[in-house]
Amino acid sequence: MRLLRFVAITVLLLACVVLGTACAGAKGEQGIQGPKGETGAAGVGVENIVNNGDGTFTVSLTNGTAYTTDNFTGPKGEQGEQGLQGVQGNPGTPGTGVEWVGQWDSATLYTKYDAVGYQGSSYISKQNNNTNHLPTDTNWWDLWVEKGDQGLQGIQGVPGPNMIVAMGFVGSLGTLFGSYNVNDVRWDTNNHYYEITLGVWYDPFVHVTLVTGFAIVNINAVYDGSDGKLRVKLFNPLGEVGQFNFSFMVLTTDVI
Repeated sequence: MRLLRFVAITVLLLACVVLGTACAGAKGEQGIQGPKGETGAAGVGVENIVNNGDGTFTVSLTNGTAYTTDNFTGPKGEQGEQGLQGVQGNPGTPGTGVEWVGQWDSATLYTKYDAVGYQGSSYISKQNNNTNHLPTDTNWWDLWVEKGDQGLQGIQGVPGPNMIVAMGFVGSLGTLFGSYNVNDVRWDTNNHYYEITLGVWYDPFVHVTLVTGFAIVNINAVYDGSDGKLRVKLFNPLGEVGQFNFSFMVLTTDVI
């Protein structure tokens, strides 16, 4: 059965070869063209950006819309690789400072950079083992600060008047200790005051008088003048008259 089917197919093929187009099928009709697809929508872009001056920006898009934002920060990029470590430089040489050692002394052993004073100027030692060499010797010393020239003498002012007429320190018994232009001091037992005779005629209206009492407690003093003499009366804090140490000074108001 299979053999007969194979023989039939072979005969058919040979007939097609001999007859040519006779075995070709009829040409089919042209197919109908499908409808044209729609054009895709165009993308939306940025038309312009306006800075509002308050930290915000208005963005206008090509589709007619707009929005306001204060953030144009893009996404954070990936961290880059760490750079190579820099080469450390060599440490610098410590500086050497000048050391002031005072006025020059011929017996002192100076080292390099020691500074001394000599005749108003200052000098720095140029080397070590520097001894008994004058600072003016340039082989051993450098001039640091030179002495300045003396300024012009100022105009002498007119001496002021000597306003002190007399002064002194008096003991409680009337003894005079240290004085100027004082002839005598005595204690008047009846009137309970000290009478002081000055080298000038004392006038309470012409002279300025200062009296200070000295004792364990505070002492008050009053004074007046009579017959050209200064009279001083002293009181304790209870108002009692007594004998106490005191000092006094008499000034003149008659300045010429």
